[in-house]
Amino acid sequence: MLLELGPYPADEAARWTKFARRVLLEIQSNSSLVKQISDDVVTLWRMYINDWATEAERQAKAGQPFRWQVELESDVAEFLLHALDQCWHSVELGDRLTAGDVQLNHGFTMHIVRAFVDGLADQGDGCHHYIDQVVASFGGSLE
Repeated sequence: MLLELGPYPADEAARWTKFARRVLLEIQSNSSLVKQISDDVVTLWRMYINDWATEAERQAKAGQPFRWQVELESDVAEFLLHALDQCWHSVELGDRLTAGDVQLNHGFTMHIVRAFVDGLADQGDGCHHYIDQVVASFGGSLE
């Protein structure tokens, strides 16, 4: 599956990576905040977030929009998207974040979710049931 992000304002993508790193630290400091997210998935998210941060900062300095892509196995993409979905809807994690931070980073979060949904949709019928669940979970936020 091809996961493609962008074009998106590079400074907003860079800001989101700082927010996402904070979320990962919260999850690691208290694993009960978000249940059923394995250490392997957290490690993968950290790797991608670090890569996005580097690229977003480089592209912002060059005055370019943020663009990034990678090939993922569909099952890995589903695990990553499921973890993002759980984090977004975790009341316990939400209690540790400010409403302002969540709102400020909402746009790029939804951009990422949409990129996963679009990439998985191109994989055929096997992923469509899961995609429907994710779209329903995020409601109108993906429009």
